[in-house]
Amino acid sequence: MGRVLKVSLVALSSALMLASCSDSRSPARVVTVTATPGSSVASSAPASSAAPQPTDSPTVHRLTGTMAVSASTARRVTYDPPTGVFQNFNAPVCRPTDKHLWVGARVTVYDQHSSIVGTGAITSSSWTDLKTEHDDGMPGIAGMPNSGVPADTSVSGNCRVTFAVRGLPTATFYGIVVGDTAKVIYSVAELTAKKWTVNLSS
Repeated sequence: MGRVLKVSLVALSSALMLASCSDSRSPARVVTVTATPGSSVASSAPASSAAPQPTDSPTVHRLTGTMAVSASTARRVTYDPPTGVFQNFNAPVCRPTDKHLWVGARVTVYDQHSSIVGTGAITSSSWTDLKTEHDDGMPGIAGMPNSGVPADTSVSGNCRVTFAVRGLPTATFYGIVVGDTAKVIYSVAELTAKKWTVNLSS
């Protein structure tokens, strides 16, 4: 009886060893844990990345300015008493043709690399610094046409044009060309100090 018990114990020990070896070679078991109400279960899954935030758009600037054009005639009245010739010239709106400075003419802005970074146009024009001059003339000699100097009254002044360029990106320097005038250069610090408004002259 004792011998049978000993053999049984040896057989049981061997069976347990075989079962242990078999478990070490078998794939790991997957255990699913379900949280019940009121309980807290930490998740081992990686946290999802946050949605990308929108980036700020590049800074853009709006440049405005004026340009004074050299003096020209706004109004002129000429009268020659001997011949009765009467001329009346009136230009209520200044239209400077010098250097293409009329309303609608192109305004171009360059950066420090001489690349065009913005275009605009002259938007309006107006007379400034008007002054009136009168010449009494000189009577002619009877029987001699065109021998006298006609009386003349003229009003002249400067013509000031305004312009605007929108959507300028930030740069180190800016070169401004209005019509066919020479390029005028400003640094970004200078334009910022001027609040992006410049006053030029041709």
